[in-house]
Amino acid sequence: MPILPLLPRHSETLPIHTARLVLRPFRAADLPAVHVLRSVPDVMRWTRQGRIDATTDETSKWLERFTHETESQERPNYNFAVLRKASPGGAPATDSGDGDLIGVMGIVSLSSENGPEVGYMFHPKTWGKGYATEALKGFVDAWWRLPLPRDGLSGTVQGAEEARTLCAMTDKTNVGSARVLTKCGWNVVSESVDGEGENKVQFLHWTLRSPAV
Repeated sequence: MPILPLLPRHSETLPIHTARLVLRPFRAADLPAVHVLRSVPDVMRWTRQGRIDATTDETSKWLERFTHETESQERPNYNFAVLRKASPGGAPATDSGDGDLIGVMGIVSLSSENGPEVGYMFHPKTWGKGYATEALKGFVDAWWRLPLPRDGLSGTVQGAEEARTLCAMTDKTNVGSARVLTKCGWNVVSESVDGEGENKVQFLHWTLRSPAV
């Protein structure tokens, strides 16, 4: 299993600011906005679920995974709500849970054999405006800055190379997502096919390595 950076607890996770966006930990009050996002067919078709959430309760169960407080070593993911700022370089539209939430960005799986797996989704009203690219760059920069575990005696970084690798997976037909990853410097490393017959889906596997590795 790849070595992971030392992750803060949910309540201790700091927001990530970019020019136009803020990525912050999810809050229970985000439920209405998240349900709107997860009710858009053009968004959910690219997810592993492959369909919209049927009810608000279903969205609530999904959101609970990102608001439940755990010890840092027990975190199953490292995801953020993406909010659009009221003005470029300024604060979020609002500091409440009812702000202009336009997307989700973060690590969807910390246990992937190819390294932490990045995933994201954005509302179609924001597509083509560079928000996904901006959020991904901001998230990755913040991820590289997370501290790495060190040997207690020597003080050397443990598994630095494994810890500084990220992976992503996209449907081959998801051109928009591929464009975002390409702009951010990711590279396709392999391709796979899931399903049978007409249900076959071709996936592209992407990777990104820290410049420091």
